[in-house]
Amino acid sequence: MKGLIMSKKIRYILIFLSLFISSCGMIDDGFEHEGEGSGYTPTKYWSYPLEHLFYFPDIMKPIADNGKAYVAADTSLVCRELESGKELWRIGLGNNLPLGTMKLLHSEDRIFINHYNIVKAFRKDNGELIWQTEIPDFVGVDLSVMCQNKTALFLGADNSQVARINKESGVVEMRIAISQLLPDSIGTQRAEAMSVSKDNYLYVPTGYWTEGMKEIEGNLLCYNANTGEYLWGVNYKNEYNGGLTTCGVYEDLVIHSTGEYVIARNRFTGEKVWEKYFEDDAFDQGVTVIGETTYIASCLGYVYALESRTGKLLSKTYVTYTAHTIFTDYEDKVFFCNNGGGGSWIFKKKNGKLLWHGDAPGNTSDKYDSFLSSFAVWKEYMVNIGTKKVYCVRVPV
Repeated sequence: MKGLIMSKKIRYILIFLSLFISSCGMIDDGFEHEGEGSGYTPTKYWSYPLEHLFYFPDIMKPIADNGKAYVAADTSLVCRELESGKELWRIGLGNNLPLGTMKLLHSEDRIFINHYNIVKAFRKDNGELIWQTEIPDFVGVDLSVMCQNKTALFLGADNSQVARINKESGVVEMRIAISQLLPDSIGTQRAEAMSVSKDNYLYVPTGYWTEGMKEIEGNLLCYNANTGEYLWGVNYKNEYNGGLTTCGVYEDLVIHSTGEYVIARNRFTGEKVWEKYFEDDAFDQGVTVIGETTYIASCLGYVYALESRTGKLLSKTYVTYTAHTIFTDYEDKVFFCNNGGGGSWIFKKKNGKLLWHGDAPGNTSDKYDSFLSSFAVWKEYMVNIGTKKVYCVRVPV
């Protein structure tokens, strides 16, 4: 379906419109809304208002770990006890623009955050800044997602490079040039999110476009994460109608989407293993591979669950409006927030069966008070940066 892959600016305009429409009541669109009317408001443990809300760009996925919540929203990084909501520490991030990332990363004792070409590491116990690195000649990507292995962070740029950053020191150890398979007429390609495997293969989906091209195009590139050596790559253009944004690893497969397709390749050779075509839909934000099941949200407001090994469609749920946040898996469930105004959803991890659909506690009296970010989950606690507040609620199912 051509023309469905959109810019982030257009995406947020559409999100605003869909939130407005949802506040006026559900549209009669001819679809059966799975779970509609059966959801209920989750129990609130605690919440706090956002003082300097940047609104739609405030969709960074928080962290819930070892009884604590870590939230980066507006201009602060905050740590709170999950059970009581007691604020343990708060530090300013020094940003006067929306934070340019979709996800906080963490290790045993550190939190990592990126904002375009700046990466910072903080102590988990008191929020102290450990190091800050500003990467020169590095054009950061809006709403990027870093990935990590035991020793390094990987951050993609808009100018054909990936930076490998030492987690202990913040030193940029290596810049991987991702110029392979780029047409001569194109200056650069962007890497929005990557995936690094436990055996240190780095998979980099890319996108590029220039005036005169009919569609966004892109590549899937594979590197040695330790040395930066280029191993293989695949170019997507013409019939695929779209760049690549994310990918995920399952056993010997790397799975990704482009345009109307979800595709699995042998992650060591790049050979195609299976391909799933969605004639009446398309994908912008990419896939989340959760073990034997792969989840993907579509431009037309569906969540699909596929069998990772074969590509078999396990479930299809209409979640209302375009969906652009990250799936979260915890124990036997998958959590998803549709920041396009479609509320929040919980699925059975193995097969995508819908378990719950609802919204923020404040949504019952104020339709503009909604969950917005991806969820962080730990035990019975579910944390979300909303349109007006940060919420910690009880997992409802």
